[in-house]
Amino acid sequence: MALITCQNISKSYGMRDLFEGVSFLMDKSSRKALIGDNGAGKSTIMKILAGELAPDSGRVLKETGVSVGYLPQDSGFDGDFELVGSVACASPELAESYARLRSCRERLDREPDSNSAAAELGDASHEFEALGGFGRLEQARIVLLMLGFLPEETELLPRHLSGGQKTRAHLARLLLGEHDLLLLDEPTNHLDIDACERFVEYLNAQYQGSALIISHDRYFLDQICDSVLALEGGCVSEY
Repeated sequence: MALITCQNISKSYGMRDLFEGVSFLMDKSSRKALIGDNGAGKSTIMKILAGELAPDSGRVLKETGVSVGYLPQDSGFDGDFELVGSVACASPELAESYARLRSCRERLDREPDSNSAAAELGDASHEFEALGGFGRLEQARIVLLMLGFLPEETELLPRHLSGGQKTRAHLARLLLGEHDLLLLDEPTNHLDIDACERFVEYLNAQYQGSALIISHDRYFLDQICDSVLALEGGCVSEY
């Protein structure tokens, strides 16, 4: 089943034609590399697939209900909680429950002898547990460590992260998002060798969806991808 299909998409900037008549599809088991020279339009194709940019002509068809996660190069990351909580609690329902849990903990710290504060914390903990929140926090911590964060860095506020750390945090959030299709633009840029190896293992063993990946790391692509989309001369060839 095709999750997403490109039909004859074209894009130009001013007098320059980036690509024309590009067609391909991503099915539910696709792991494809998108390669080409710098400036050929690879990231532009990603943005079009992600819905962040419209093609000049052609169209992109997405199967109803398909969830797409997009990692642009040097992406940002924000959140209302510490890093691990911001990664784990991406959904509004989980974020609201986690905010309540944190607030109740803070109240009990201020009023350690308060029975009502203890009762509120108990209720908040039960609610968060029922939503799978504690399990999500543990999963988020595991993925963050996998991507090279130190244990103490998982407690940092997002605004204190470097640009590279924000990109890795965004990647962690996507991996926990259970997306049907991941669009990853240079996902290994801020990963060291060990983190990259763990990332490969995760994609091959844990992630069940489809992926389209741009990367200059050909060894990484060889371990992940089963086919290649080569963008050259404004056209895409698949092999």
